[in-house]
Amino acid sequence: MGKLKIVKSLKDGFESVRTNPKLILVTLVYLGIITGLISPILPFQNPDYIKNVNVLEIFPLFFGIILVTNLVSIFSTGLLIALVAKGKRFPLAAAIRFVMSRYPTLVLSSILLLAAVGLGFLIFGVGGILLLGATGLGGATPFLFLIIFPVMVFASLKFIYIYPTIVLDNKGAVESLKSSWRITGGNLRGLLGMVILITVISVIIELPVIISQLLGNLIIASILNIIVSLFLTPWTMATITHSYLQLRKR
Repeated sequence: MGKLKIVKSLKDGFESVRTNPKLILVTLVYLGIITGLISPILPFQNPDYIKNVNVLEIFPLFFGIILVTNLVSIFSTGLLIALVAKGKRFPLAAAIRFVMSRYPTLVLSSILLLAAVGLGFLIFGVGGILLLGATGLGGATPFLFLIIFPVMVFASLKFIYIYPTIVLDNKGAVESLKSSWRITGGNLRGLLGMVILITVISVIIELPVIISQLLGNLIIASILNIIVSLFLTPWTMATITHSYLQLRKR
């Protein structure tokens, strides 16, 4: 298994966004749908408003919005992967049909990953609490964080290619977990470096949004956030997809 070329993946991701406007279009539609979905719960950000609301009554609304939002996110992610890998000549309608054929597997793999993460949290989180309690460090939350955080980072890197293996190689839900685990073997440091660079670049690009929020210009911050997201969302997914294509060849 060859080593990941981080800079190449970042550059290829940028080139995909620059040359394929369909990536921007998909992201724009995705952001529009998500904004529409979460609009009913925006009033709950006001503490005075939520004081007069029965939590049990609004739970179905919150749960439904979270569920639909995740389903939309899964599909849009798969669509971005397909458009990046197939290139700018791949018709959008064909890409939608292509991803739809794999959508049930994408959803199932997400459920399996969520279950695995939950199990891991129970094992390491609850186990860590019991261990700290047994050693008289029951209140040492930082120690618990040091136990859980590295495990979560490790799992995130090992399973980073679940969606690409399904969309591009038509793997099953369980097989996608195995494939991602295998492909990332020997490249964890490279993947960690790539994720750190994506994060640093994202923070730098988002600085105008952060500054606008700090200055209280919320409308300007919202507009800038949409503009920034139209680049960062497809670029991040394009970079991950290109890194997968790079490692898959080897």
